Amino acid sequence: MKIYKPKKESDYIFLFSLFNIKNYKYIEEVSESPDAIKEKTKLPGRSDYIITLDDKKIGWFSFRQKGNTARFGIILHRNYQGKGYGKEAMRLLEREAKKLGIKKLKLEVFEVNVRAINLYIKTGFKETNKMIIMEKKI
Repeated sequence: MKIYKPKKESDYIFLFSLFNIKNYKYIEEVSESPDAIKEKTKLPGRSDYIITLDDKKIGWFSFRQKGNTARFGIILHRNYQGKGYGKEAMRLLEREAKKLGIKKLKLEVFEVNVRAINLYIKTGFKETNKMIIMEKKI
Protein backbone atom coordinates (compact mmCIF):
# COMPACT_ATOMS: atom_id res chain seq x y z
CA MET A 1 0.00 0.00 0.00
CA LYS A 2 1.07 3.56 -0.73
CA ILE A 3 -0.27 7.04 -0.13
CA TYR A 4 -0.25 10.34 -1.97
CA LYS A 5 -1.87 13.75 -1.62
CA PRO A 6 -4.90 14.31 -3.87
CA LYS A 7 -4.12 16.61 -6.81
CA LYS A 8 -6.18 15.68 -9.86
CA GLU A 9 -9.89 16.03 -10.46
CA SER A 10 -10.18 12.22 -10.54
CA ASP A 11 -8.77 12.13 -6.98
CA TYR A 12 -11.57 14.39 -5.72
CA ILE A 13 -14.17 12.38 -7.60
CA PHE A 14 -12.84 9.26 -5.85
CA LEU A 15 -13.01 10.99 -2.45
CA PHE A 16 -16.58 12.05 -3.22
CA SER A 17 -17.43 8.39 -3.86
CA LEU A 18 -16.05 7.43 -0.42
CA PHE A 19 -18.03 10.10 1.45
CA ASN A 20 -21.29 8.48 0.53
CA ILE A 21 -23.82 6.59 2.61
CA LYS A 22 -23.63 3.69 0.10
CA ASN A 23 -19.92 3.28 0.82
CA TYR A 24 -19.78 4.23 4.48
CA LYS A 25 -22.98 3.98 6.51
CA TYR A 26 -21.59 5.96 9.45
CA ILE A 27 -20.99 9.16 7.52
CA GLU A 28 -22.58 12.18 9.19
CA GLU A 29 -22.13 14.81 6.54
CA VAL A 30 -22.19 14.08 2.82
CA SER A 31 -20.24 16.55 0.71
CA GLU A 32 -22.15 18.30 -2.02
CA SER A 33 -19.59 17.76 -4.74
CA PRO A 34 -15.99 16.80 -5.54
CA ASP A 35 -15.24 20.55 -5.61
CA ALA A 36 -16.56 20.93 -2.05
CA ILE A 37 -14.21 18.14 -0.94
CA LYS A 38 -11.33 19.82 -2.75
CA GLU A 39 -12.00 23.03 -0.82
CA LYS A 40 -12.05 21.16 2.50
CA THR A 41 -8.61 19.70 1.75
CA LYS A 42 -7.25 23.27 1.62
CA LEU A 43 -8.29 24.16 5.17
CA PRO A 44 -5.41 25.28 7.44
CA GLY A 45 -3.86 22.46 9.47
CA ARG A 46 -5.44 19.78 7.30
CA SER A 47 -3.54 17.07 5.40
CA ASP A 48 -5.40 14.59 3.16
CA TYR A 49 -4.07 11.41 1.57
CA ILE A 50 -5.35 8.81 -0.86
CA ILE A 51 -4.48 5.19 -0.08
CA THR A 52 -3.61 2.94 -3.01
CA LEU A 53 -3.10 -0.78 -3.41
CA ASP A 54 -1.38 -1.92 -6.60
CA ASP A 55 -1.98 1.57 -8.06
CA LYS A 56 -5.74 1.33 -7.37
CA LYS A 57 -7.35 3.93 -5.10
CA ILE A 58 -8.86 2.13 -2.11
CA GLY A 59 -9.23 4.73 0.64
CA TRP A 60 -8.46 8.03 2.30
CA PHE A 61 -7.21 9.46 5.54
CA SER A 62 -6.88 12.99 6.81
CA PHE A 63 -5.30 14.83 9.71
CA ARG A 64 -6.65 18.00 11.24
CA GLN A 65 -3.58 19.14 13.12
CA LYS A 66 -3.36 21.57 16.02
CA GLY A 67 0.15 21.76 17.43
CA ASN A 68 1.53 18.28 17.90
CA THR A 69 -1.94 16.69 18.22
CA ALA A 70 -4.23 15.73 15.35
CA ARG A 71 -7.71 14.36 14.88
CA PHE A 72 -7.91 11.99 11.98
CA GLY A 73 -10.47 10.34 9.78
CA ILE A 74 -10.04 7.24 7.68
CA ILE A 75 -12.33 5.48 5.20
CA LEU A 76 -11.66 2.49 2.99
CA HIS A 77 -13.82 1.72 -0.01
CA ARG A 78 -16.41 -0.89 1.01
CA ASN A 79 -14.81 -3.52 -1.26
CA TYR A 80 -11.65 -3.32 0.88
CA GLN A 81 -13.23 -3.22 4.34
CA GLY A 82 -12.90 -6.23 6.64
CA LYS A 83 -9.96 -7.71 4.72
CA GLY A 84 -7.00 -6.52 6.81
CA TYR A 85 -6.25 -3.41 4.78
CA GLY A 86 -7.37 -1.14 7.61
CA LYS A 87 -4.51 -2.27 9.85
CA GLU A 88 -1.95 -1.57 7.13
CA ALA A 89 -3.60 1.78 6.38
CA MET A 90 -3.32 2.69 10.08
CA ARG A 91 0.43 1.98 9.94
CA LEU A 92 0.75 4.31 6.94
CA LEU A 93 -1.30 6.93 8.76
CA GLU A 94 0.91 6.77 11.87
CA ARG A 95 4.09 6.92 9.81
CA GLU A 96 2.84 10.02 8.00
CA ALA A 97 1.73 11.59 11.30
CA LYS A 98 5.26 11.21 12.69
CA LYS A 99 6.67 12.93 9.59
CA LEU A 100 4.34 15.87 10.31
CA GLY A 101 5.56 16.10 13.92
CA ILE A 102 2.30 14.76 15.34
CA LYS A 103 2.78 13.20 18.78
CA LYS A 104 -0.83 12.31 19.62
CA LEU A 105 -3.68 11.07 17.43
CA LYS A 106 -7.35 11.40 18.35
CA LEU A 107 -10.48 10.19 16.65
CA GLU A 108 -14.21 10.02 17.03
CA VAL A 109 -16.07 6.84 16.19
CA PHE A 110 -19.71 5.84 16.41
CA GLU A 111 -20.36 3.35 19.22
CA VAL A 112 -22.16 1.04 16.77
CA ASN A 113 -19.16 0.96 14.39
CA VAL A 114 -17.74 -2.12 16.10
CA ARG A 115 -15.49 -3.08 13.19
CA ALA A 116 -13.69 0.29 13.33
CA ILE A 117 -13.49 0.26 17.13
CA ASN A 118 -11.85 -3.17 17.03
CA LEU A 119 -9.34 -1.92 14.45
CA TYR A 120 -8.45 1.07 16.60
CA ILE A 121 -8.03 -1.10 19.71
CA LYS A 122 -5.82 -3.54 17.79
CA THR A 123 -3.63 -0.63 16.67
CA GLY A 124 -3.18 0.72 20.20
CA PHE A 125 -5.95 3.29 20.70
CA LYS A 126 -7.70 3.56 24.05
CA GLU A 127 -11.05 5.09 24.91
CA THR A 128 -10.60 8.40 26.73
CA ASN A 129 -14.04 10.02 26.73
CA LYS A 130 -17.62 9.23 25.96
CA MET A 131 -19.64 11.74 24.01
CA ILE A 132 -23.37 11.69 23.39
CA ILE A 133 -24.64 13.45 20.30
CA MET A 134 -28.32 14.35 20.36
CA GLU A 135 -30.63 15.85 17.79
CA LYS A 136 -34.25 16.80 17.36
CA LYS A 137 -36.10 17.36 14.12
CA ILE A 138 -38.42 20.33 14.28
